[in-house]
Amino acid sequence: MNAALALAFAAGMVATVNPCGFAMLPAYLSYFMGLSGDDISPAAAVRTAFKVGAVVSLGFIVVFGIAGYAITLGFRSLTEWIPWMALAVGAVVIVLGIAMLRGFELTVGMPRAKRGTRQRGMRNVFGFGVSYAIASLSCTLPVFLSVVTTQLASRSVAKGSVIFLVYGLGMSAVLMGVTVVLALGKQS
Repeated sequence: MNAALALAFAAGMVATVNPCGFAMLPAYLSYFMGLSGDDISPAAAVRTAFKVGAVVSLGFIVVFGIAGYAITLGFRSLTEWIPWMALAVGAVVIVLGIAMLRGFELTVGMPRAKRGTRQRGMRNVFGFGVSYAIASLSCTLPVFLSVVTTQLASRSVAKGSVIFLVYGLGMSAVLMGVTVVLALGKQS
């Protein structure tokens, strides 16, 4: 169980800093910098950083928790097919890569982003955490699936919940650390 917990914590840290979600990290940092005034004490800045980091982390945990439990409930019977599906996805990526080398251009329709809100309440911070997690989920799905399969192998709801909790703590550790360092740096 200790190895599973260590894997879950490390995977949670990876979920926070990944190619898909990493693009949102500067937005998070600049958003946080605008949350509080410059005239507060370092202790108050750290308290605010912990509060903001916790709320963003909660958004992460909610998204990954929903995804994990959906995968657990919906795909428990499909666990034997996951390696074959991964192989099929890999084959599609190879074929697509060869086609792109031969001149095929992949176009994807993307929704237009609306202008961000100017409000800076905790509800908006939570929403940012949710959107950050959704962006991160697309890149960290293979790592997340390894955590989910570890949870599936445990066959215990309590042990599985502990694994998800530790995964969430790994995500939170990175977000809290970055937020606190930024708060302290902002004060100096």
